[in-house]
Amino acid sequence: MSWIFETVDLCKSFGSLKVANNINMRLRPGEVRALIGPNGAGKTTFFNLITGKLRPSSGQVKFEGRDLAGLSPYQIVRAGVGRSFQITNIFPRLDVLQNVMAAVLARKGKASSVLVRFEGCREEKEEALALLSLIGLAHKSMLATRNLSHGERRYLEFGVALALRPRMLLLDEPTAGMSPEETASTVSLIRKIAENTTVLFTEHDMSIVFSIADRITVLQQGTIIAEGTPDEVRSNSLVKTAYLGE
Repeated sequence: MSWIFETVDLCKSFGSLKVANNINMRLRPGEVRALIGPNGAGKTTFFNLITGKLRPSSGQVKFEGRDLAGLSPYQIVRAGVGRSFQITNIFPRLDVLQNVMAAVLARKGKASSVLVRFEGCREEKEEALALLSLIGLAHKSMLATRNLSHGERRYLEFGVALALRPRMLLLDEPTAGMSPEETASTVSLIRKIAENTTVLFTEHDMSIVFSIADRITVLQQGTIIAEGTPDEVRSNSLVKTAYLGE
């Protein structure tokens, strides 16, 4: 089996407190994997270890066979791992199109162009507009980001992340704070993204998890306690006791 992503005995400790305990996880190319667990289980810490915000105490973070542990966040992005955050992270002084264009320019090593102008960047504009069409925001390309709804800001963040062309995308609570209509649109968008990108996401809404995840990993106190298909996880007695409240 060829794995696109793998952690090997991944650990993180703060003094005597161990927040990631020998985490071993493997993802297939094109897989949609959900990472669930109660608050404080270590999900965000795990994401931070993958994306370089935290340095592992020990273990490996392997993507396409390369160990990313200890690399900086920008090096990990360049390696092909993208991330959207639980709190929306976009450029408030740029309009919708410029936000995505800025990411395209950064990927191409033209970030300094952002400080000058966007008008001359025709190829980057076309690519950004195509991404806005994918995420359903093409009709709001010239709108100031402050005028977007909460859900639309999240979609824009997905677009910014996709503009960096990740081969694996981490989504941290992608539907947090959304209305039912926005949540349904986000689920559809994640399915579209997963057609070309491996997806690892955290989510508290179990109806979403069970509807779109190929496999689910359950984390408790920094330790994986279960892993399997939605049906396998749903019927796991340990998961029922630790997380699902049954």
